[in-house]
Amino acid sequence: MKKQIETKTVSQKCPSEKKYFGLSIHNRKYRDAALMTFGARLFLCPSISSEHAKYFVERFEDGLLSLEHINKLTLGEVQNLIDHKDAIPRSMTEKMKDWFEAFGELTSDEYDYIEKHYGIQQNQLLAAFPKKCRFNSPKELFSAARQYIIGQDEALKKQAVVFYLQTICRDKNIDTIARSMLSIGPTGCGKSESYRRMGMICDLPVLIVNSNHFTALGWKGPNLSDIVLQFMKTHGYQPED
Repeated sequence: MKKQIETKTVSQKCPSEKKYFGLSIHNRKYRDAALMTFGARLFLCPSISSEHAKYFVERFEDGLLSLEHINKLTLGEVQNLIDHKDAIPRSMTEKMKDWFEAFGELTSDEYDYIEKHYGIQQNQLLAAFPKKCRFNSPKELFSAARQYIIGQDEALKKQAVVFYLQTICRDKNIDTIARSMLSIGPTGCGKSESYRRMGMICDLPVLIVNSNHFTALGWKGPNLSDIVLQFMKTHGYQPED
C-alpha cells in the first residue's frame, strides 16, 4: 500500500507556473484575465521599474493592493503612452530594457493582449528599442550590400566599415557618429543610393539633404545643426531620436 502511494506521488507532475508579463502572480481571488490586466498595466507604466513591480506583486498577493488601485495608479501614464504610441517615449524604452533583463521578453500572446486592449502594436513598442547588428564584421556587411549595388566595390568596402562601426555604437548605446566620410562622383553613380541601402541593411536612419536648397553665394543663415533639425521635424522625425 505504501509503495503504491509513493509511486503515484512520484508520477504526478507539478503544474507549470503561469506568468503574466514575466510576473509570477499568485492570487486566487482574481481570474487569468484580471491578472493579465494587472501585469499589462505594470508593464505599460514607464515609471514602474522591475523592482517596483515585484513590490506591487507582493502587496497584491497579500491583499494589500487591489486591481482597481493599480488601474487608478497607472491610468495617467498608460493613457499618455497610448496617445504617443507612434513615438514611444525614451522613458518607456529604458523601462523595457530593465523589464526584459529582469523578467525576460514578452510572449506573442502578451503583445497581442496589449494590441487588443490598449491599441499599441508590438512594432510600435519596439521601434525605439535598441537593435542588434546581424553582421559580425564589415566584410559580411559589404557582401550583403554588394547584392544591391553593382560596380562600386571600393566605395562599398569603405562605407561598410563606417556603417558597421555605427551599428556597434548603437548597440552599446553610444550617442556619437563613428566616423566621417566624403563621397565624390558624377551624378547617377550611386552615392545616395549606396548610403540609403546601407542604412536599410543596418536598420540605421539615413537622412539625405540637398544642400542646394539651403546654400547660395554669400548666403548667411542658421548653422548646419539647425538645418538638419528643421529637416528632421519637417519629415516627421523626433529630435531626440
